[in-house]
Amino acid sequence: MATYTEMAPQCRLVTIDGDGHLHPANGEPLDVTADELYAVVVLWDRPHGLSWKGWLSTTRHRSVCFSSADLEDPILQSWLRALPGWDHAKLWHATTSPGFHLVWRRSVTIEIPRP
Repeated sequence: MATYTEMAPQCRLVTIDGDGHLHPANGEPLDVTADELYAVVVLWDRPHGLSWKGWLSTTRHRSVCFSSADLEDPILQSWLRALPGWDHAKLWHATTSPGFHLVWRRSVTIEIPRP
């Protein structure tokens, strides 16, 4: 009996340029800074794949996918660790445990107008 094994791609999907702007490796540039990031999520569906995919979404409702190859980049690691309230242990857990993981989300502040 033959089995089919899908190998997860090990190519870079995102980059951070010298000005600290996020860009997908291919496609239209997002050209966003860490200040415009809204959430970091990771999805790992073990029965349908051998690895996980991550997404960085922005406050302008745009997103870019990232992979394990991207996390090997010390510039991207530093960029993520600069996010307010970043907990690297949550990313490690998300990339080693099947499931849907909200790794980080920007704190929402509500301004109440003064009378």
